[in-house]
Amino acid sequence: MDLLESMDARTLRQRVERRFKRLEPPLRKSITFDKGKENSEHKQLSENTGIAVYFSHPHSPREGGRRLTDLGERNPEERSGGM
Repeated sequence: MDLLESMDARTLRQRVERRFKRLEPPLRKSITFDKGKENSEHKQLSENTGIAVYFSHPHSPREGGRRLTDLGERNPEERSGGM
């Protein structure tokens, strides 16, 4: 996985779009974000991909499902603690 160039909304949206296009259609139904400003292009993401976008409730991290690390925010060694 490559690293995100930055955590701005446009970069994140583009990365999510690329990743979702690689998935089989049955897996491309929805995504859940937290309410960070990096997710502000959620409407364009939904329009471009047909993916339903949901937002987790504040202080409910389990509702978010997979994390940004799965989209390439960090490399795999950093996610596993370097092991």
